[in-house]
Amino acid sequence: MADLAHQIPITPETRFNIGSASKQFLGFAFALLAEQGALSLEDPVREHLPDWPKFSETVTLRHLLTHTSGYREAYGTLYLAGRVPGQDYLPREEALDVVRRQPKLEFSPGSTFQYNSTAFVILADVLEQVTGEAPAKWMEENVFRPLGMKQTSIEREVGQVIPKAADSYTDAEHGGYIQEASNRSIFWGRRGLYDGRRPGEMGSQLRGRGDWGAGRAGALPDTIRAHLRRYDKLRARSFQR
Repeated sequence: MADLAHQIPITPETRFNIGSASKQFLGFAFALLAEQGALSLEDPVREHLPDWPKFSETVTLRHLLTHTSGYREAYGTLYLAGRVPGQDYLPREEALDVVRRQPKLEFSPGSTFQYNSTAFVILADVLEQVTGEAPAKWMEENVFRPLGMKQTSIEREVGQVIPKAADSYTDAEHGGYIQEASNRSIFWGRRGLYDGRRPGEMGSQLRGRGDWGAGRAGALPDTIRAHLRRYDKLRARSFQR
């Protein structure tokens, strides 16, 4: 059921908050921008965010995308403030300030895999600086619309009403269900993408668009594959430790 209280069933048009799976769409956006020459994945973060702190070692966009930056995870600090990650609202600027104020990197960039949601909040800021557009608008025009993803949208602010969106529930301790507190705690780079495509639709859309985007055909899959190969190698090495 999309809504237990009102007994609204899930249909093929129902939208779901896909949580941290939103990150892969932001990764796709950066692969696309790299292919267009708008940026390089080897660019230092500070090249695109002038007010960003300088650390002893350079952190690149690739490090952010592969969870290997050495930046602190803002969500890990919420408990220290008596707040609950995933439930209590964490303003975007507050999340960024956690990194701005850290005295040094937690590890050498590229040396360790450590899952980091804050990195994707930073990447969303970089996307806005590079394109000159709000990330939600740019994604709509350059990713969703060309792929025919009519049921996909990005939550632009916490609490925004998303038409046809399903609610989330967990089992109650004494039977029944409890409606989950909102996990839409921050800007969309981390999460906040709503998707309502039918099963398998995305795969068929991508397979049917070998010529998608004038001047962008052919090389883009290679860019993404190279990025994923590096990611898988580092991830495997981290888990062997």
